[in-house]
Amino acid sequence: MKKILYIVLASVMTISSTSIVSAKNYSSSLTKNFIITNLKYNILNESARILCKNTKDIYPRLDTDIKMPVVYGLKNKTIEYKINTLIDEDILINKSKILNYSKEDTNLKNKYIFNVDYNLSYNKNNILSITLIYYEYTGGAHGITTKKTFNINTKTGKLLTLKDLFCNNENFKHIINNYIKNEISKNPKIYFKNTFKTISENQSFFIENNNIVIYFGLYEIAPYSSGIREFRVPFNNFKYDIKVIE
Repeated sequence: MKKILYIVLASVMTISSTSIVSAKNYSSSLTKNFIITNLKYNILNESARILCKNTKDIYPRLDTDIKMPVVYGLKNKTIEYKINTLIDEDILINKSKILNYSKEDTNLKNKYIFNVDYNLSYNKNNILSITLIYYEYTGGAHGITTKKTFNINTKTGKLLTLKDLFCNNENFKHIINNYIKNEISKNPKIYFKNTFKTISENQSFFIENNNIVIYFGLYEIAPYSSGIREFRVPFNNFKYDIKVIE
């Protein structure tokens, strides 16, 4: 029994060691300035693997709590580094911005807050869909939540637009616009009147199993109280299948 327990513990220690090495192998301009307080896996067992780096920092006027996804396990390490750099730089830019604001605020009453979390919604067919969820508090009645999604071709490292997911014969804009308008009509009171016309060329979206999720930031088509509005458009609403990257 003791021998079996020892083998199990040894296996766990080997897995833990591997996760720490994977984190260290990715050199980040953001994480160099942080103490890593927690490491955990988030794996869907598909085209890539995700390591969560949970880092915290305390400044005189700002507290941060950042859960950053780190992609690893891709065969092409150049593309892997490219993807991680995209995510890393986006977080760093936003963090630097709010840090500078906190230093310049001469009427500071409460410390600023900058938190980052993420959602991994799709990880197969060589497509990775990761949404960063930012929460910023800079004073006032409430903070602001924003989202930034990275829909990535893991073969090339290219960011995907909605257009990239469909064949040329698919009138995807028309289908998505009608779907959203129909959903809004079910509960129009929570939206600004006559605000939504059409999705944009750089429309925010993420992918999940069986759905493309179109979303709009706070105040885009609805008041703050309505939150970030999301519209789940099932794949089967489209005439042609979503492209598979091989």
